[in-house]
Amino acid sequence: MRNFQLKKLAGLDCIVTEKPGNTKAVILLHGFGADYRDLASLAVELDEAENFDWFFPNGILPVAIGPHMEGRAWFPIDMVALEESMRTGNRRPFADRVPDGLTRASDAILGLLSEVQKSHSTVVIGGFSQGAMISLDVTLHAPQKPAALLQLSGSLLALPRWEPQLGRLTGLKVFQSHGRGDPILPFAASEDLAGLFKKHQYELEFVHFPGGHEIPLNVMTALKKFLGQV
Repeated sequence: MRNFQLKKLAGLDCIVTEKPGNTKAVILLHGFGADYRDLASLAVELDEAENFDWFFPNGILPVAIGPHMEGRAWFPIDMVALEESMRTGNRRPFADRVPDGLTRASDAILGLLSEVQKSHSTVVIGGFSQGAMISLDVTLHAPQKPAALLQLSGSLLALPRWEPQLGRLTGLKVFQSHGRGDPILPFAASEDLAGLFKKHQYELEFVHFPGGHEIPLNVMTALKKFLGQV
């Protein structure tokens, strides 16, 4: 049975589950308004054999999500731009600018990635929604390339920062998923992102589904198989 612990790693609060002797690890980042508890159950659901150590860092920014309720985030979201894109159907609301706070968040996770890579020969990094965007930025700027990248309901972001780096990771294994009815981050933007992965010859597995901003059963099944081949 898995043992979950709270640890401070590279200056970040993390939920961690480890097994002695493991050489593989997954770093998984939650989305905007959630926290490090949000995805922690995936360690059990996706890795019954405990072949991976799992690291779930907490977002570096507090965000109000309701009366007397607080979540975490990686960088601030321009809510006006997001609402406008939802109203107008803009498929790439954040693609052409680098959001404030992106670099700070990416640098924080780069530190965690480096720390985990010291003790694990195979490290997978990924996330959901905003966490997916940060994990991609980290992967593009990491001195040591991760073994694979997970993009769960992510989107195009910060192309002026991303495009110069995309060509250096040819052959990277990528798992991507997105709902065709996603009301928050348009499916069309995920298609554009998948197009960039293909253009630069990443080894892409793209799983889509008819639902919204979520991780449904068909994604879980495919992701479990993907991790088993890393």
